Amino acid sequence: MDAQNQLIKSLTVIISCETN
Repeated sequence: MDAQNQLIKSLTVIISCETN
């Protein structure tokens, strides 16, 4: 469960960087 949360956070950061 913790790993899933970290994965989602990582994805959000990557998407944020790509959008910027």
